[in-house]
Amino acid sequence: MATFTGLEIASRALKVNQGVLDVVGHNVANVNTPDYSRQTAEIVSTPPDTAYDSANSNFAAQIGTGVDLASITRIRDEFIEQRLQNSQGDQSKYNALNDALKRVEDTFNELSTDGLGKQITATFNAFQEVARSPEGDAARSLLRSQGETVARTFHDIFNGLNNIDTDLKARGAVVVGQVNDLAKQVADLNGQIHIATIVGGHPNDLEDKRDSLVKQLAGMVGAEADPEHDAQGSPTGYVTVRVNGFTIVQDDKTNPLPSTFTMQAGVPQLTDGSIMIPIKSGEVAGLIQASNKIQGYKADLNTVASTLITQVNTQHAAGYGLDGLTGRNFFSGTDASDIGVDANIEGNLNAIAASTPPPTGGTVAPSNGDNARAIADIGSKLLFGNQTIVAYHSAKMTQLGADAQSADQLATNQEKVVQQLQNMRDSTSGVNLDEELTRMLQYQRSYQAASKMVTTFDSLIQSVIDMVR
Repeated sequence: MATFTGLEIASRALKVNQGVLDVVGHNVANVNTPDYSRQTAEIVSTPPDTAYDSANSNFAAQIGTGVDLASITRIRDEFIEQRLQNSQGDQSKYNALNDALKRVEDTFNELSTDGLGKQITATFNAFQEVARSPEGDAARSLLRSQGETVARTFHDIFNGLNNIDTDLKARGAVVVGQVNDLAKQVADLNGQIHIATIVGGHPNDLEDKRDSLVKQLAGMVGAEADPEHDAQGSPTGYVTVRVNGFTIVQDDKTNPLPSTFTMQAGVPQLTDGSIMIPIKSGEVAGLIQASNKIQGYKADLNTVASTLITQVNTQHAAGYGLDGLTGRNFFSGTDASDIGVDANIEGNLNAIAASTPPPTGGTVAPSNGDNARAIADIGSKLLFGNQTIVAYHSAKMTQLGADAQSADQLATNQEKVVQQLQNMRDSTSGVNLDEELTRMLQYQRSYQAASKMVTTFDSLIQSVIDMVR
């Protein structure tokens, strides 16, 4: 009987060591698999047999029965995993905001010779040239051309900001669609993991895949996952995934996120008109913040354009052209979207009102450029508190630069935080080939020893059989 017990012990040792080698091989095979968590085998002694002494009924000995593979578990630090998810959500937010503000800076192109501030200054300078030579077509033609150029600059910036905003909203809709698709995948995995869990299984690879999806959701909308437990406190295998309190996955069911952008109390929101879902982290939060900032930049641009139109037109309408007519505008439109040179000026250089009103009963003196000079002087007027129109625009560009620099710095700093946390995660959950090789050799030797035990017990059993014969 003892001989066969020894054979059973050896057989169990073979199976356990083979199982551990399989785990080691699985780890090695996944050394480069993203978000893979190293697995380890828990080995335990099997319950012993009790043997009674026939000569002494009060004495019983326990005889070991070998070893068993109790479980295969993932090596994870949940605290680090949670911090890493949150940090990746913040990094995605800052990256999205940073990329958008860089595009806005390129759209304004303020540091070039074609920047809006320089074009506004050039427009007032062109009026000054007309004041010096009001009777000449050259100065008037240059002014008309400069008016067209500054209007085109306003249009290009306004349309560029609109295009960026449209791209941000389109990107946001795409990301939200991806979030809803990933949520369905998480729900499907929830169902599979739940079935495996309630029968005592350890679906480690499925859990890794689900965690990877949740990490992607965190990077997109700042999602967080919490494990579910039954009434006795045992894990059910499900996780509930929420976005700032809004549940997008529960058990194997999903609730889709809406995709319309808005801001409320300075916090990015997604809405369908009936519900408001705050998005404080993830790429979508950065897209919404960038879109909101663009609305502010457009409003500032329109303020500059409408002020320029109103101020120039008011003074221009008070002057007289070489044709003796008055009351005409220099610019058409109301803001940056539709500013242009008035049709009268486009078709007739003499309509430029360079002259102040002539004496009663007199005619316009061709050499009178006083009204053009008055328009040129608007460039030095303090129209915004203690700022000229160009100074006001420059201040707004300085703020844009500060916003862009801040977003860039936040993105850079957050990238370092994520990398540090990723290194911490890898040191715990990542696969170390040297360690796995050591384990492989250890359990290979154990397997060989168990094989030798089988051979030895086989020899003993054969000897017993031969003796019976």
